[in-house]
Amino acid sequence: MRYFSIFILCFLLLLSCKKRKADFVLTGTITETTFGEKLTGATVKLYQVPVGSASEQLLGTKTLGSDGKYSFTFERDKMEK
Repeated sequence: MRYFSIFILCFLLLLSCKKRKADFVLTGTITETTFGEKLTGATVKLYQVPVGSASEQLLGTKTLGSDGKYSFTFERDKMEK
């Protein structure tokens, strides 16, 4: 009975922990289509549209380096698109 009580106590403690929202990570590489070379110096902007709204919100802006890669990290929220 003692082990069962400890198990129940641990289980309840785990359930009572506050959970954070998850983060999304969006990464990619942009290449030029004619020669397949990585694009450099371009600006990539990421927008979101909240549920029930038609207005776009800018989440971030990145400038591509010599490798053509970008990465955005943002909170997971309820969004329309």
